[in-house]
Amino acid sequence: MSIKIENLTYVYMPKTPFEKKALDNVSLEIEDGEFLAVIGHTGSGKSTFAKMLGGKNYEADHFFYENGKYNFNPDRLKEAHEWCQNKVENEMLLENPFIIVSNTFTDPWEMEVYFNLAEEFGYKVT
Repeated sequence: MSIKIENLTYVYMPKTPFEKKALDNVSLEIEDGEFLAVIGHTGSGKSTFAKMLGGKNYEADHFFYENGKYNFNPDRLKEAHEWCQNKVENEMLLENPFIIVSNTFTDPWEMEVYFNLAEEFGYKVT
């Protein structure tokens, strides 16, 4: 079953002085077995987009949540990325048809491990 999105817009705190458009007129179609890498800088709407799509969403930042509280530690960043990669690999082993990784990818080499996993498990990268 594919997911089709047309003209998706999402606004945080609409009609307030803090209004922020996180997504603006996004359209795409994702087929079963596709691996979606959401790319963008902090605050660009990656997590909002991933949440609206549903499916399994992973990002290294999730590693830093403990009891609902975000506690970032730069000394554990490598561990956080390894945790994220392991979570994605486990989902692929379970043949989850829809996996999203929404890390702050800014360079192609940062996505390489996920591309390699997708190829290994037969996912199409979108």
